[in-house]
Amino acid sequence: LMKVCLIPPGFVAGMYHDIIPFLSRLAPTTNGRYDDVDLYNNLLLNKESLWTVVNTDEKIIGIILTQLHNYPQKKVFCIQYAAGDGLDSCIDEALDILEKTAVRHGCDSMQVMGRRGWVKKLQSYDWKEEFVIVSKDLKEHG
Repeated sequence: LMKVCLIPPGFVAGMYHDIIPFLSRLAPTTNGRYDDVDLYNNLLLNKESLWTVVNTDEKIIGIILTQLHNYPQKKVFCIQYAAGDGLDSCIDEALDILEKTAVRHGCDSMQVMGRRGWVKKLQSYDWKEEFVIVSKDLKEHG
């Protein structure tokens, strides 16, 4: 059985070697917005919260990064990134604990910004597609 645990900000620095491989996997999915060290610094500065997914041997098999976003009219719990091996097998538990946390923080809604695959994956949990992001690269690549 896997456990999803919120890591207090003060413990993040000591976990660098355990989490950097996951952050390195996440960085390319940000489309050039962050590299692994940027993602790590956001956690160190408590801009985002780190959740670990651990197996029965207490080995980290995945991470989830979340952030509370206070809009003038709405408080949103954002699941920013998730990376790991076999996270699908604990999606029920992860969504449940994240939703309870969002409710405890007085959030009005939760959101995931990510690839289209998330829409399908989350539909059965009563999530709905809200926005589409359209972008254009302005500098030459190569």
